[in-house]
Amino acid sequence: MGNFRETTKQRTALRIAALAIAAVALASGVLAICAGSTTGPDVIVADLYDLAHYTTSGAIEGKRAYAVGTKSLNIGDKDLRWVSGTSEHPVIAQNLYRWREDAEGRARFEQVGMSWLKHGFTALAINEYCGSCTFEPGHSSGSWLGQGCSDPYSASLNGNQSRLGPRSEVDAFSGACPYTGTLPPGSGDSTLRKRLLVADADVDWTQNLGARYFVEGHYIAADDAAAGNALNNAAYREVTVDVNRNLSFVADSVNRCAWDLNPGTPTRTHCTIPAIYAWRAVDPAVQVAPADVPGEGRFHVAARVHDNGDGTWRYEYAVHNLNSHRAARLFRVPLAAGVAATGAGFRDVEYHSGEPYSAADWEIDPLAPAGIEWAAEEYAVNQNANALRWATTYNFWFDAPTPPVQGPVAIGLFRPGLGAELAVAMPVPGPLGTLFADGLEAGSSCLWNASLNGGSCS
Repeated sequence: MGNFRETTKQRTALRIAALAIAAVALASGVLAICAGSTTGPDVIVADLYDLAHYTTSGAIEGKRAYAVGTKSLNIGDKDLRWVSGTSEHPVIAQNLYRWREDAEGRARFEQVGMSWLKHGFTALAINEYCGSCTFEPGHSSGSWLGQGCSDPYSASLNGNQSRLGPRSEVDAFSGACPYTGTLPPGSGDSTLRKRLLVADADVDWTQNLGARYFVEGHYIAADDAAAGNALNNAAYREVTVDVNRNLSFVADSVNRCAWDLNPGTPTRTHCTIPAIYAWRAVDPAVQVAPADVPGEGRFHVAARVHDNGDGTWRYEYAVHNLNSHRAARLFRVPLAAGVAATGAGFRDVEYHSGEPYSAADWEIDPLAPAGIEWAAEEYAVNQNANALRWATTYNFWFDAPTPPVQGPVAIGLFRPGLGAELAVAMPVPGPLGTLFADGLEAGSSCLWNASLNGGSCS
């Protein structure tokens, strides 16, 4: 209890200091983030504002440990539960992503690190963004995040290992979490354990010249999910990495997305969208599309095709699971007759600190009947297989001898439920002899969908 009292004192001091911030916010008159409040409690990441590095003396076991400070904001018209010591509070995931080109100029966007989940314990009532911070009758700060109220968790709080729990116990679609006041200690080195872990090689500037990095924060809360507001709970922001592996936010005169009037700029916190969209912000040629599981959560698929200059094309895909508890175990790209996929690869991100999931790479079958496939073990075989779970992104790539057309890539779901696969229109290898004659090969998902549905494209 001693640590809890000390932390509460710190957060009370933050509340007092935040009054000055609120005055500045109100004086600015820019309250765009709260326009059109949603129905029910709706927590978003209003800002990624603080960073911590725990391995400044050097890598430990080839790893670096970080944490990201997050500011939550309730933009809904109902209060959000925030009850410490029970399952009725948000949990927070932290991730790190990297965009990097190879020697041929072909880019890949990949997740290079993840944390365990920070368990919320006290909600402040800071009027920093919306012009008002109000509560329903009988509610108050501490156990509730009121309407228009924000709450900061510094990087040191989000990296406090005593308040970090495993991702494996949370259903991100429903927000269900069995927490009863005790979190597992985790395993591994005492400095690395549970925190946002990244391989040292992935942030070594000598091995990643020209790379760009993005941190992501993602809140999950049961009452937010029950209100249908779970699709806007992630946000990202660009950071730099120096020679000592320290993270720093990209310089910007304003770093709160409430004031971000140009959301296409990848230098501020980008509210309500996950980091997969940073790939398109860096490279407008990237296609990104959501894929919704019937009656359940959401995936995103992103793709970029590069002309290798030798009569082949590199096909790069990233699949992001936003909040689907059913998860994914298969990814398929169709291949036309006679088109062979070569040089196929796969990348995932490493679970750690005692999470129960398998670390086995997905098996690649370039000769599958419906195209090239990547697959993990089935749920019936291993419930802890290396499925693509929530707040996580996996990469898939190959070379093919034909340029792209639009076609349906497939995501195969892991846990049983309604429907087994999702289809998403993405660039795929065209048939042999593709001549770019009908417009579909030019990368227009509008044209592709119109051709399927017998409609028109305007």
